[in-house]
Amino acid sequence: YMDGMWDSIFSFDRGRYFKKRPQHRRFPVTVAFGAPQKPEEATVAWAHQAILDLSALAFANRTKKLREPLEIALIRALKRGPWRTMFVEHGKSIRRMKRSQVLGTAIALARRWIKYPLDEQEKRIAVLLPAGPAPAMINLGLVLIGKTPVNVPFELIDDDLAVAGFSRTLNDIGVRTVITSKVFVPRLADVWEAEEGRFIDMTKEIRAAGSVRVLLERIRAWIEPLFVTRWRLSLSENARDGEQDEAIGLVADVTRPAVFLTGLEVQKNAAQVLAGNFLNADDRVFSDLPLNKPEGVQLGLWAPLLSGKGTVINRSFQKKLTPGEIESVATAENADVIAIDHAGFEQILEDRSAWNRNAEASNPWIALFGRNYDPARVEELEKLAGMPVCRGWGSNVIGQVVAMSLPHPNVGEIRPPFEEQVGYDPKAVGRLLPGITARIDREPAQLTECGDLSLHAPLAFARKVLNPNHSEEDSENEDIPPKKPTPPLTPSENCEMRIDPVELTNQPCWIVVADRARFARNGLLFLDEEAAP
Repeated sequence: YMDGMWDSIFSFDRGRYFKKRPQHRRFPVTVAFGAPQKPEEATVAWAHQAILDLSALAFANRTKKLREPLEIALIRALKRGPWRTMFVEHGKSIRRMKRSQVLGTAIALARRWIKYPLDEQEKRIAVLLPAGPAPAMINLGLVLIGKTPVNVPFELIDDDLAVAGFSRTLNDIGVRTVITSKVFVPRLADVWEAEEGRFIDMTKEIRAAGSVRVLLERIRAWIEPLFVTRWRLSLSENARDGEQDEAIGLVADVTRPAVFLTGLEVQKNAAQVLAGNFLNADDRVFSDLPLNKPEGVQLGLWAPLLSGKGTVINRSFQKKLTPGEIESVATAENADVIAIDHAGFEQILEDRSAWNRNAEASNPWIALFGRNYDPARVEELEKLAGMPVCRGWGSNVIGQVVAMSLPHPNVGEIRPPFEEQVGYDPKAVGRLLPGITARIDREPAQLTECGDLSLHAPLAFARKVLNPNHSEEDSENEDIPPKKPTPPLTPSENCEMRIDPVELTNQPCWIVVADRARFARNGLLFLDEEAAP
């Protein structure tokens, strides 16, 4: 298995073969060799499993350059092209924010919160806001001061039972401060009693950061060296460990436990999304995905940001309530990828009007995330939009994007005995991203047979389960041996921890993320009822 060849000059990366320059003067390529196998035992399932394992082994070599703290990585990425547009938001007016402005606002917020701490005792701060540039910059500002932004589901404000579950979730993860909008605070009045917690208005915080300070920080984004920015924010002394310390938190559903990811895991998943042209570095991504889901936080923030060139296109909260706005916004901004979930899917089909393709757009396609879609309705969406609808899947159990699809390769006429390459299938959630390996738990173990799908657990989750008595102070003492739990553990629905010492990564746990899954011979992953042969 060769990892890195796709990004080299020997691939069709960036849509060109001969007429392109290498991205780096010295381009690393990792070659992983598998163990020999007897011919009679070399089945398709064995080969598929071996390729997945070698992919994880080879991709692990990339993580060596991703080990710096997430706060340093985001500053470096935003400084790389300060003139490029980072966010576009369509509301009453169209707002465009360059990378220098995004970095300037995030640093201005960070400096304000250093001077006026949000919560000196608690490390985790909840963010209850719809996706957009402002919530994204709130997340970046919290990361810069060493806090852990925990994005929670925005939809819970419309459900009284969800509000009660939200209160339990905040207590479980130790959150006493929530950044939201004052418009939503009345709906959350019963979350805490007396003085247990507080709500902070997002708009007030951004205004308090000061327009003059934001302007000065925007200028510094152009001219200030990275080491000076690190010194001003005290990142050299206070930067967290990118491999061990949690960086972000996701609450996909108040009925599930929160998932916390390290900076290395966030950067690694972004690199996986960008690998193999699933998402190009300079793609303009229209994202209607919430930031509390793994696909939303990656396609709507971290992957385009860390690529150094990507642009994220959003709709304002009011625009999201208007049918037909997905097409108009995506077409007006020449979006290359249109990322939606069940809500956007239903909104487009409810509108039922054919899309007008923009002649200037290259080859746009729809990235449809989620599970349990009717294949006939997916094909109907494809006809209405006039573009490929390629499904993807982000696992709420591990907090990472796991699988994505791509449009069919334009290879022209294929003659026997050669087979056509299939990029996507309306029934499948896509192919596993590079560097992700999996197990189908059944007897005998066959990836092509239906069974429980297991993936590697996030490090923070694995550490907590392997050592229930682990605390923040224990992070500094690595001599404390982990305590093996008595399996099975069920932290959430269809979620079972199993201890399996695997040498592919430093994560010693496998976690069941789907109870019905199978891989097709072409590598596509099928879940739920669609997994039935």
